[in-house]
Amino acid sequence: MNRVVVLVSVSLLVTSLSSCAANLEHKTDFQLCKGLAEYPSYNVYTKARKAEVQKRALDCRAFATRIDDQLNAESLAEAKARSALANEYQKTNNWDNDFDNLQRRIDRLELPKGECVAIPGVPCM
Repeated sequence: MNRVVVLVSVSLLVTSLSSCAANLEHKTDFQLCKGLAEYPSYNVYTKARKAEVQKRALDCRAFATRIDDQLNAESLAEAKARSALANEYQKTNNWDNDFDNLQRRIDRLELPKGECVAIPGVPCM
């Protein structure tokens, strides 16, 4: 009984692991070449991509301009999104700037020690 359970478990494990292997046959030539250009050499699928490119006898240089244009467009869109988020953060997070400006105004008054200026909303100490 235990042997049967172990054999079934091992066969399920082997089957599930083999199904995880990269099957890139459904990818277009452009997608394969872009994947090689876009991801680092230590990416899990790099060997599989290279093997599929060799199997199809592809020359990825034919797609170089299109890949560069697409990657540049993606980078630009990402930079614009980051910039928009940063601008939104600056609009909503001005507490530090307001506090610094208030502190500068108080420092410019150069009051003798122990005296206090009543500022609305700020208690005198």
